[in-house]
Amino acid sequence: MFNEAKRCENISMSGCRTLKNRLVAKKSKLKLYWSIKRPIVIYACEAWVLKDTMKKQVFERKVLRKIFGPTKERDGTWRNKTNDELDKLIRYKNIIDYIKHKD
Repeated sequence: MFNEAKRCENISMSGCRTLKNRLVAKKSKLKLYWSIKRPIVIYACEAWVLKDTMKKQVFERKVLRKIFGPTKERDGTWRNKTNDELDKLIRYKNIIDYIKHKD
């Protein structure tokens, strides 16, 4: 099971340079994620049962943090976006809710 999960993560994280590229619009990056990367995780990683939601959420948040990048504070420092901020940015359409409503 570990090997299957690792293989799926490697497949789904390919092309991360595109997600980090500042020249590509965030809207385009989200379309890439919704149409290509998310289906890979959902369909190719059948070894990740629904009870193992933490791995899926960690994967999704890792990708979303690459898409949206860090947040600049008022004092000029940078920080990673929180999970709540990421949920608001994707309008609470996370991967777990998608899988539950798909069935």
